[in-house]
Amino acid sequence: MQAFADLIERLDRSAGTSERVEALVAYFAAAEPLDAAWALQVLLAKRRRRLITGRRLRQICLEGCGLPEWLFDACHAQVGDSAETIALLWPGEAGMAAMPTSVTDLPLHHWMEQLLPAAAALEGEEQAVAVRRLWQGLDGQQLLVSCKLLTGGLRVGVAQGLVVRALARLSGLDEALLQHRLMGAFTPSAAVWNALLAPTEDGDAVPSRPYPFCLASPLEPDPESPAPLEGAPGDWLVEWKWDGIRGQLIHRQGGSFLWSRGEELIHEAFPELLEAAACLPPGTVLDGEVLVWPPGRPHPAPFAQLQRRLGRRRPGRALLAECPVVLVAYDLLEWHGEDIRAWPLSRRRSALEVLLQPPLQATPGPAAEVSGPGGEPGEAPPGGADAGTDAEPQGPAAVASDPQPEPGANPEGADRRTAPALTPFVTGGGEQPERDEHLRDGVLVARLQPLLPAAGSDAPATRLRLSPARPLTSWEDVEALRQSADAVNAEGLMLKALASPYRAGRRRGAWWKHKREPFRLDAVLLYAQAGSGRRANLFTDYTFGLWERPLEPQDAAAEGIGRDDPAAASGAQGETVSEPMDGEQPLQAPPRRLVSFAKAYSGLDNREILELDRWIRSHTTERFGPVRAVEPVQVFELAFEGLQRSGRHRSGIAVRFPRISRWRRDKPAAEADSLEAALALLERTGGTMDGSR
Repeated sequence: MQAFADLIERLDRSAGTSERVEALVAYFAAAEPLDAAWALQVLLAKRRRRLITGRRLRQICLEGCGLPEWLFDACHAQVGDSAETIALLWPGEAGMAAMPTSVTDLPLHHWMEQLLPAAAALEGEEQAVAVRRLWQGLDGQQLLVSCKLLTGGLRVGVAQGLVVRALARLSGLDEALLQHRLMGAFTPSAAVWNALLAPTEDGDAVPSRPYPFCLASPLEPDPESPAPLEGAPGDWLVEWKWDGIRGQLIHRQGGSFLWSRGEELIHEAFPELLEAAACLPPGTVLDGEVLVWPPGRPHPAPFAQLQRRLGRRRPGRALLAECPVVLVAYDLLEWHGEDIRAWPLSRRRSALEVLLQPPLQATPGPAAEVSGPGGEPGEAPPGGADAGTDAEPQGPAAVASDPQPEPGANPEGADRRTAPALTPFVTGGGEQPERDEHLRDGVLVARLQPLLPAAGSDAPATRLRLSPARPLTSWEDVEALRQSADAVNAEGLMLKALASPYRAGRRRGAWWKHKREPFRLDAVLLYAQAGSGRRANLFTDYTFGLWERPLEPQDAAAEGIGRDDPAAASGAQGETVSEPMDGEQPLQAPPRRLVSFAKAYSGLDNREILELDRWIRSHTTERFGPVRAVEPVQVFELAFEGLQRSGRHRSGIAVRFPRISRWRRDKPAAEADSLEAALALLERTGGTMDGSR
């Protein structure tokens, strides 16, 4: 435990990445395998299990040290962290017997497997005594670490890449191999640690293990450059950036698994996708997006529909019918047990198209041609296009038998048995790329058998769809495509270099995400609360409101629009707005109210945070514990990804990913947006009671 606490302190004080890597290498080299495995789990946050709440630890501390509650609260307000506050205030308890053995000499695994769980299993005073006995022999740093381990809130601030780099230096293994071995479930043990660093590939034969996800970087085109990316448009694959859950669907050794990008097994929530995975050839791994996509619909349902499926271990029949999910596949990572991530995207895509596109529903380009059993190019596999014109369409692309129309197109009357022709991959010079050697292999053809029955079937594999490639002939088309993404419930575009392998993590240059412009509304700052950690002394958590109704002419007069002082816009309400006729009562403008709309924590730079913090302290009108109400005069533009009706929010609307876009110093509060504007935006973008757009 002492060594692990020293490591945490060293990592916290290290200024550069090389120093942190050296600290990790030194610790792992000296630690016993079981301790190293537990330390790795904590550092990578593989499992943040809360044994005791922070509130309970606070209570145990107060009862043991005799400090008044107000003093603890005042210290916490300055520090911003309960565990650190306890570590600073705990003086030890007079007369309490210490542990028989110095707890700091006990190995980390003894703490994680015995001491901490045993204390958490107790209740009431017995638990308080057990926790305080653990604290007796600890210094401040050790006490901080022990509290963090109890609450599951230890965040070291070390990226997984640094940990993997340290392990690679220690073992001499390639970082990509280690990243792959670390994917999925991780149960700390000496055997797991030894398998992780094993020099051979013996530790890789885990059927359920996913691959590290390849991540895209945000594209920020140079407005002065005609091309947002290097090369010709034909060097890039363009797809929709779907608004769902990223996942890998695995079928290996008779088992099927669905992993999220957060390395969580989620197939219990989506049993129909496990059934679909069983239709794949053994040794297949697909990378794609889980979406709710009702049959016969030209595009998927909004993300809010998918949220109804999340966290359900056993979704009922009604929910399965109301929110049917599919996997829209856009990459093939493993084929017949072979890791093909090193193939260029053009080759992986060609193999994926053959797997998921039935011959009768598309006209594959030359890059998608495969050899027949005799090895001759162009000969279709059994049951393919040459099997007869009356044959039923087959192959997983029958899953996506609905053609994907351009935004605004009417899908009614479309022949759902006919899919759009695939666009052949070409190089920037217009030449077709070198044909894939794997696709000329007659053995591979036997693996590329169509999977599905006719379109419209209820077969499980109809829940697999091929993500369509969007045609791109000119860079000028990118912006129009991006802004049309909302019409198909997509977030924007993905642009992927056809020559790129599938790499682990975020590597700039090959994969780019180009999201559509977010929605925006101007809102008024209503409340502020201090942040946590390093921002514990600054007001950085903000609550914003919208007017309950739009600004009307009588409001403009009543609320001071046009006066010299912009702040008067939030001033007197209900003033007379017109001269009364003889015998009439003066007209009064009904007062407008601001209604809480969204909370936001990001978007301001450090200078603006400090300036706004000073303003909040000098313009507080009320206090509610840690929350301060402020004068409603500051307007901020909020950016967000979507809206959804909600009965849990005072405004009746839930906001998705809100953040501050800019401080509207030029705008009086009375001219901020209203709930009517938010509702109009919700309806204009196709929002319903369950939809976000």
